Amino acid sequence: MDIELALLEGAGGTGLAQLVNAGSFREVLQSDAANSLLGDLDLEHPKVRINVSEKDALAVAVALLHSFVQANWTGPDLDFGLADVNGLWTDYAHCNALAIQKLSTGGEPAYHLTSHAPLLLAAQGILSALASSDEGELPLRSPLWWQLRAATAQQHLLDDCVPLPQSMLDGVTHALADKLPPHLHARLTLEVGIAYHMFERDREASETFLEAARINQLQFHLTGALGKRTKFQQNDITQLVLLAESKEGQEGVEKSDIKDTTKDTSDTTQDTPDNTPKNLQLDDDTLLEQTQFSSTVDASAPLSHIDPAHQPNLSAVDQCILLAMCLNIKNTAPENGLTNAQMGAFVQRVLSNHQNWSIYTMALLLRSRLEGHRTRTMQRSTLQLQALIDQMPTSDSPNTDRLRWFFAMPMPAKWELERELAQRFVAMGVVRSALEIYQKLEMWEDTIICYVSTDRQGDALDTVKGLLEGRIVESQTVTTRGKATVDSSTRTRMDVMRVAKLWCLYGDLDVENCEQHYKKALEVSGGSSSRAHRSLGGVYFAKGDNRAAVESLRKAVAINPLYHHTWFILGCASIRLEDWDGAIEAFSRCVAVEDDDAESWNNLASVYLRLGHDKVVSRCFSKINTPLTHSQPHENKMLAFRALKQGSKYGFDNWRIWQNLMVVAIDVGQLADAARAVGRLADIRGEAICGEADDASELDVVDKIVDAVTLAPRNEKDAIEGDASAEGAQVAHNPNEGHGLLRAVDRLFEYSLLKKVSSSPRIFKSYARLCFWKGQYANALDMHLKAYRASVAVDETVETDLPTFRRAAEAITDLVDVLQNFGDKPADANDPDNQQDASPDWKYQARSILRTFLGRTKTSFEDEKEYEQLKELLAEVKGT
Repeated sequence: MDIELALLEGAGGTGLAQLVNAGSFREVLQSDAANSLLGDLDLEHPKVRINVSEKDALAVAVALLHSFVQANWTGPDLDFGLADVNGLWTDYAHCNALAIQKLSTGGEPAYHLTSHAPLLLAAQGILSALASSDEGELPLRSPLWWQLRAATAQQHLLDDCVPLPQSMLDGVTHALADKLPPHLHARLTLEVGIAYHMFERDREASETFLEAARINQLQFHLTGALGKRTKFQQNDITQLVLLAESKEGQEGVEKSDIKDTTKDTSDTTQDTPDNTPKNLQLDDDTLLEQTQFSSTVDASAPLSHIDPAHQPNLSAVDQCILLAMCLNIKNTAPENGLTNAQMGAFVQRVLSNHQNWSIYTMALLLRSRLEGHRTRTMQRSTLQLQALIDQMPTSDSPNTDRLRWFFAMPMPAKWELERELAQRFVAMGVVRSALEIYQKLEMWEDTIICYVSTDRQGDALDTVKGLLEGRIVESQTVTTRGKATVDSSTRTRMDVMRVAKLWCLYGDLDVENCEQHYKKALEVSGGSSSRAHRSLGGVYFAKGDNRAAVESLRKAVAINPLYHHTWFILGCASIRLEDWDGAIEAFSRCVAVEDDDAESWNNLASVYLRLGHDKVVSRCFSKINTPLTHSQPHENKMLAFRALKQGSKYGFDNWRIWQNLMVVAIDVGQLADAARAVGRLADIRGEAICGEADDASELDVVDKIVDAVTLAPRNEKDAIEGDASAEGAQVAHNPNEGHGLLRAVDRLFEYSLLKKVSSSPRIFKSYARLCFWKGQYANALDMHLKAYRASVAVDETVETDLPTFRRAAEAITDLVDVLQNFGDKPADANDPDNQQDASPDWKYQARSILRTFLGRTKTSFEDEKEYEQLKELLAEVKGT
């Protein structure tokens, strides 16, 4: 167990483990144990037989993995070659290319310029053999953890991530969690969360990061404190700050690595130590290097004892957790300034207390990404990114310092950093420099996108054709094809996935012949190219061949199920075929990959509503055109309601989703949600929610929810269940009826309908009914008068059209009756101090309305009985 813990902690140990932790990988890989394990390893079939001590085998596997990471991520360059490992891998180009081909998985090719790929392949072989064996000499079962780390490293090589088996993520936690000390348990949990983050499972990642903080007893609080952010700022204003404190007595790294943060962190002239990445100064004429805090936070706030300007040291594990949380803020929060401010607070907390090369590098990289969107900081952002790339091959810090916390952060590989720099150049308009980087890295897809974005379609086509025809030859191909030891079948096998990808790119550019190019990609890859399948499925879907589209898309998601758009198109094609089960599966997987996809939630609800009465779905969770009928069982309607409610969170400005939610909510009896949906529709569409003749479904819903309130007793005490006089008797509040619904309905009228809609008589009358029920007679009469002014008073057809005249005469009769019955009542029956009548001048208003209408319609309808009835009503009002 001591050897396992030493390797996991990166310090101490004996024998080979001690050499690994000292960074002496060459000595480990040339040891007798390594020779026994790797002496006859065939990269074509990389299975390893454990013929040495399991502890030594684990040390060799860790040395292989660390060497691979050092060669492709952290630097500096390795001090040995592949031939030095086992004496068999003398042909570097052939062995490296073969290993890269073996590391391709899920239809996704591994990056073809990956360095020293056999090291990772050999490490995976040893770890797989150790993980499948009995406990033996490794009671901690730590090979499972190292296997997860190796799999995570492999994901970085792929064009797009391929999901790891859930059993791997769950298995490593179940096997090790109870056997580890708290700081290692927290680190394991953190690394599992990083895997979730890599596969864009943001909710699971967020929960896992919080669990890691809980395990390590990290306390943190995002709050505000007074301070200055600019050089010319006169008054302190509230600035966002992250207060964080590690568990008392926790170290996490050697004391010699800890930077003293008791000094004033606002001192921007402090030099960066030589063994850490270069931190470029901002040197802006307005912005300070970092916020200068002048006071502590509110004493009632959490962690108020911490001075924002002089925060205590954090352990390295806690710093990694904060950086991981920073990443997840970007994934789970909206795209706005607050997100950048939140991330900046997390990053600054780590930068002010950095303890390790890798942690400091990751923090600087995150700061560079944040600053790339602001004019004043864009220059430092780009230069900082370039500085991080330049420091990778140098030996300014030992490899042990760089590797120790590598797996606790999603640090990009060297080529990923350079690609990011190229993308930054494109955003800045420096396209030529970006193209040079893409071409140097032989990232042809990015090169082509760069050409297309600058209207150089011809250059993009020439590049793809040149690669396929051999006129443009990659560096790996130049080296490999010059080797006499490599036969043609091996070369074909090594190139197959990348050639298939090139044919897909050709199809993307040559739209007229895209189908045959995608089929060629499938032929080249032997049907294993996920991209070719999904591209071909998209072509079939656009042509209306839905069965062929479903067939191709199902093959694509079977190879790599992480593509959200593929699931979405599959769901749409399934709907066209009325394959409801297939559509539910597709859209469920769609929202599992990207849970903020409002349209997929909407479509999922649509499918639930289309299911017949005999189909009740028991699974988890374009516009809905399916009318609601009683053929759908309640269970399916509730599933549709939940899906729409989830979709409304992310499609907040999509009125169709809110309209669908309104209809389904009213059908399943969720009237509070229906009221909220109507309010949101009014906010988005305004007068449009009334329809052409004040007959829209939104108004029907408003009537229903007002009915649900007014059917209850006006007095809350009358709603008490049982004996109202009994001790402890409480009002029964159902959020979907009576007094429980009243607050939502009041909010609907006050903040939405009455402010956004001014031409709907039905809305005014609905609110009048609610006011009558509450005893607010003055408001009720006012609403009736507004309804009259919005209808009869402005309708010119009452003077020429007989049916319209009769309806208007009836409306006026009802209005006068209301004025007669309630005009003398108190303005508010709930306010005994208010003795004013609801409408002191109701007689004048009634006479005025009748005279005006009779005058308007005398010429056309003087002989009608309704006209005579109104004259009699006028005389009656005059006589009262």
